[in-house]
Amino acid sequence: MREEKNNRKYAGQVVDIPRSNYRLSVIDRLKKMTDEEGDPFLNIFSNRSIYLISLFSYEKKQSLVANLPLKDMPLLKKRTDCAEEAIFRAVNFQKEACFQAAGDGAVSSVPAAFTPLKMGKLAGKTPGDLLLEAQRSGKAAEMVKTLEQQADFLRGRLKKYSRNQEQIDAIEEALGYFDLGCLEDYKPKAGKGQTTGLMDEQTGSKPLVIYDPPTKHQKIQNKAGKNACYSVSITCSPAKNYPYRLEIMNCYAPLGHSRNGMLPILMDQAEDIRRESIDLTEGEWLYIMDCLDENRKEAKAMWYAELRNQDEKNRWNGNGG
Repeated sequence: MREEKNNRKYAGQVVDIPRSNYRLSVIDRLKKMTDEEGDPFLNIFSNRSIYLISLFSYEKKQSLVANLPLKDMPLLKKRTDCAEEAIFRAVNFQKEACFQAAGDGAVSSVPAAFTPLKMGKLAGKTPGDLLLEAQRSGKAAEMVKTLEQQADFLRGRLKKYSRNQEQIDAIEEALGYFDLGCLEDYKPKAGKGQTTGLMDEQTGSKPLVIYDPPTKHQKIQNKAGKNACYSVSITCSPAKNYPYRLEIMNCYAPLGHSRNGMLPILMDQAEDIRRESIDLTEGEWLYIMDCLDENRKEAKAMWYAELRNQDEKNRWNGNGG
């Protein structure tokens, strides 16, 4: 009986992550395309399709909620892939640094991105330093192109000079960290025994932004006539044991008016602002992403035949019919 009651009480729930002080759940609010909306049936999903994220605090006995539009899932998946690469590098770098620190006379472990190049006009300089210096002087794009050209040059002579691979790896690692916005975190600090800013303090890495859309409003209003508003952000700090953080904000705020018809949220007049966050392990976040993706695929498969038939009825058959 307990399972049956839960099936009814939590109908639509795709994900459930319990904590001693929080409970994170994601609810399926996917809707199939209808003729009323007017968009192609082969889009399968209505533009109103969302996943509803709920973060319940046992201490405060309140739930904060936010919508995750289905159309935002591809971006979320892509940025998660990028974050996973950073986590993989961070974890393996930490293991290497700890292994070296355990030995007598161990030297600091330096990321490939900050090892000197050995050929051409960039010889003696590290790709990581070159990118950071170029960024400070506003010439990052030019340096990215220069390093890419250097890597191509080295690849062209890889068969003859196999050690070129070390410099190629250094350039690619530097460009990868630079794209993720965390290159500075991997730069070694001066001083014996200090490896990188990442290793100095596990919580000191600058978080990678996975998802951070603008604050949105809903039609619901409080007694003062202010609209319910929410925001959701997801970040990743690769060096942490719980690298992913999901934060939700709920509040009430008035809406302004602009010439283009948009209704900007006047956050400077917001009230009842509530924020909650939960830190997730790598495994928990990947589990969430997998559940949402599989749920989307199953819903699409279930509706596809029906909507394709409706779509074909609306097609021009070329015979005047």
